[in-house]
Amino acid sequence: PPAPHVVNYASKFPQTEDPISEGGHWIGGKTVGLDWGNVSTTPGYATGHAGPRHFADSVALLTGDWPANQSVEEVVDRRKVSGYPEVSMRLRSSLAKHNCDGYEISFSLKDGDTAYLIIVRWNGPLADFTYLVNTAGKQYGLKTGDVVKATVIGNEIKAYKNGVLMGTAKDNTYIHGAPGFGFNEGKNAITASAA
Repeated sequence: PPAPHVVNYASKFPQTEDPISEGGHWIGGKTVGLDWGNVSTTPGYATGHAGPRHFADSVALLTGDWPANQSVEEVVDRRKVSGYPEVSMRLRSSLAKHNCDGYEISFSLKDGDTAYLIIVRWNGPLADFTYLVNTAGKQYGLKTGDVVKATVIGNEIKAYKNGVLMGTAKDNTYIHGAPGFGFNEGKNAITASAA
């Protein structure tokens, strides 16, 4: 039978899990996709564990049958900043063995002019992605307590920081998939997520 239709899901990550499951609500980039990383939780926090190869971001996607119009919102917990740490929101995404596709909207956790916002289309294989937006500036950097949100309605993807629209892109590649979140590197976390 088809998976039940899901309208929304929210979590403050009440359990310690590695990888995150919350009773089967989440699947992970390493567990299912093999080439990426998983997300783990401790009470009140979700943290990514990137895979060993470049661009092997940690990914957690919600299970179930989701409508095409989606939104994801996260509350940021900025911890150790080194390299190019990001918090990511996923829209219309899917995972299968050696395949991760869909849209990723990522904000940088860096300070100053090197902070950035990217909107990316993941094309399937590891490290195979296309930038739809790649812009830099201190306005895109995040700190603890910031709320980020990404939406896709029709073919338009929008990224928000604390309620302010920060970037938009249009793409017609994916019309189905699940929402989720992830990280690319470093020991940073989110304290709540809603889709």
